[in-house]
Amino acid sequence: MKVLKSAHDPDLYCLWNNIGKEVTEAVAYDRIMKSIVDEDDWDPGIFRWISDNTLNFEEWQEIVVSPITYTHHG
Repeated sequence: MKVLKSAHDPDLYCLWNNIGKEVTEAVAYDRIMKSIVDEDDWDPGIFRWISDNTLNFEEWQEIVVSPITYTHHG
């Protein structure tokens, strides 16, 4: 799974399943973060997926997302 950022709108992102050849609709980054269920799982069902044939890859750039470590205090 790869995260793509819009080259024209810095607030839009999509997920690209390069193995399954599909992409999500363009969404805000916080919606992608809400799909993370826990450290090892996420819910792809919250997105609408379409064929990657419909995506103009020249308008998107792949970004690297660093792992997030969650520490509960209290």
